[in-house]
Amino acid sequence: MIYLVFGTSGAGKSSLITLLKKIDPKITIHQKDTTRLPRKTESKEGSLDLKFVNKLKKEDYEIIYYKYGNYYGIRKDILKQSYKTNAIHFIIIRDINAIRLFKYMHPKAKSIYIHTDPLKIPIVLQAKEGIEFNERVKRIEEEFNDFVKNNSLFDFIIVNFWNMSSAKKQLKNILKLNE
Repeated sequence: MIYLVFGTSGAGKSSLITLLKKIDPKITIHQKDTTRLPRKTESKEGSLDLKFVNKLKKEDYEIIYYKYGNYYGIRKDILKQSYKTNAIHFIIIRDINAIRLFKYMHPKAKSIYIHTDPLKIPIVLQAKEGIEFNERVKRIEEEFNDFVKNNSLFDFIIVNFWNMSSAKKQLKNILKLNE
């Protein structure tokens, strides 16, 4: 099963999935390729869901999308492997059109929106490096508005008001997992 995860930076997307990986070894996270440069707090080798590359070759990717001045690619080989191993595979995608296209190409994929308190998230994000505060606030508003305009695209909504155990429980209920 493939789950597409959408939510603003700092909503807890990768944190939640990381918590669940400890419960079920079948859970995997898609490491997308990106032309974005690593932020000061990120390793040049990549992160849980990103691998930093100079260029994307179209033939290697199921979907390539452009967001905030950079390209992101969902790798065909990683998708194939997730199907082969019957994984519970998560792909973090912060672009509505890419989610729409992926769901068209993979009709059984489910999408999850992770909502967080918009009044608190800018405070939390101030600690992150690389993006100016006003730009972060603009992105938060843009992504929330994308969700509102396209809410029928999402199969599930998780409310994460900075209580990770509650958000984890919501995600476990979606996946029907037990600890």
